[in-house]
Amino acid sequence: MIKNFWQFESFSPFSLSYMYIDYKEYLADALFAQEKLKWKITHEMDREDLPYCVIFCKIRKRDQKRFVQVMEKLANKALLCVGGEYEKYCKEMDAMISEGKAEECESAVKM
Repeated sequence: MIKNFWQFESFSPFSLSYMYIDYKEYLADALFAQEKLKWKITHEMDREDLPYCVIFCKIRKRDQKRFVQVMEKLANKALLCVGGEYEKYCKEMDAMISEGKAEECESAVKM
C-alpha cells in the first residue's frame, strides 16, 4: 500500500487533521463524493512542474476509517493515471515528513 496521507495533531474533540497527495485533476473529490464523506480543505499547495498537489483537510473523527479507505482508492486511481511516479513522489514526501524536514517538504510542493 502506498502511504499517500499523514495525520497531524488536532485540538478538536470532533475532527482530525490530515495531509494527502492528490493528482492535480483532484481525483480524491470524486472518491469523497462516492463515499458520501465530508471533508474540509484547509490548505492546498502545488507546483506548476508537478502533476500533484498536497491537500490539508479536516474530517470528522467518526469518519476516519472511511477516510483511510478513500486514500487507498486514491492511491490506486492515481497509479492508473500517472503510474509509478505517484508512488515515488509519495515515498519522497513520507521520507521528508518522517525525518522532520518540513522545509524540504514545503519546497517540494511549493515554488
